[in-house]
Amino acid sequence: VRDALVDWYEADHRDFPWRRTEDPYEILVSEVMSQQTQLDRVVPAWEDFLDEWPTTAALAAADRADVVAFWSDHSLGYNNRAKYLHEAAGQVEDDHDGAFPEDPDGLSELMGVGPYTANAVASFAFDNGDAVVDTNVKRVLYRAFDVPDDDDAFERVASQLMPAGESRVWNNVIMELGGVACGKKPRCDEAGCPWREWCHAYQTGDFTAPDVPEQPSFEGSRRQFRG
Repeated sequence: VRDALVDWYEADHRDFPWRRTEDPYEILVSEVMSQQTQLDRVVPAWEDFLDEWPTTAALAAADRADVVAFWSDHSLGYNNRAKYLHEAAGQVEDDHDGAFPEDPDGLSELMGVGPYTANAVASFAFDNGDAVVDTNVKRVLYRAFDVPDDDDAFERVASQLMPAGESRVWNNVIMELGGVACGKKPRCDEAGCPWREWCHAYQTGDFTAPDVPEQPSFEGSRRQFRG
């Protein structure tokens, strides 16, 4: 199951620029921007932001009003997130001598960094995180393995699936599956989902999920031809 998914990801995946860096600051910026904004719109905003403030030191030294104005101009959602990001940069500089904490607990102490974001940064920057469980991952686990709609159950199964010490690769892989093949409207065959032979939803034709309460319509899967 694991190998099939990793092979699928490595053969073809979306090439977001933050996937090509292990810089915790750059990854944090991408995670905060992605909380309310479609990823294709995040890319130019992320690039512009890092052109303007390429390091935590640069961001910490910036006028907060300028950071908030940037956030608003790029339609990135709640302006408080810009304020928190500015504050977090100051914490990294003042409290950690410019070096990010490397584990989820330490990252969670930064302003505005909740458990999910802390774990994502720990995973993608330091390969030192737990299994990421976001809406996409919950949808995948619910459909593929008939996991109950319960946060503890999702956390448990996600942790069991993730190979030890490989949070960077695994979390990218399973999030990609949820974003590309197992969206609200699934694209099982079209996206070449590698879990079709094990997937409960694919076998039963029931593609509801915690964020998809009604059966979605979709094309390209065998369910369409079963009627």
